Amino acid sequence: MMRGVRRGCVRLKGAVIGMDDEDDSTFTVTVDHKTFHFQARDAEERQKWVQALEETIIRHGSRKLEERITTMNDPDEKTKCQLILDHANILRCHNAGEIDRNRHYTHLKNKEEARREEEDNCRKMEEEKRRQMEAARRGHKRRLG
Repeated sequence: MMRGVRRGCVRLKGAVIGMDDEDDSTFTVTVDHKTFHFQARDAEERQKWVQALEETIIRHGSRKLEERITTMNDPDEKTKCQLILDHANILRCHNAGEIDRNRHYTHLKNKEEARREEEDNCRKMEEEKRRQMEAARRGHKRRLG
């Protein structure tokens, strides 16, 4: 694989962007049951790429909805769809902050899961220690008795 050589195109309609927490420079684009792997220079460049791709995906989805809204005849349906589009645009404005919040939430969730697992292991070790001590007491009583 040579650097800078164009290797193909990736369709973004319906694409999902993914990031690996273990490597801060890579990301994936999954579309049509295929996953494409990309590598940026660093975490900052990756964030710029991911944000630009997500905004493009949302913008193109919004544009299609705008086109459909203009051709609708039913005023109630038109109003509902316009509300959905307005909410999508608001979410797009908050997109960068939301990505950071989601990443932070995932980090905290993983940390909490690790803490629970450690607590479970400690509890199991304490139970095993109690069983061993109880067995030792029973054995000691038999010898004395």
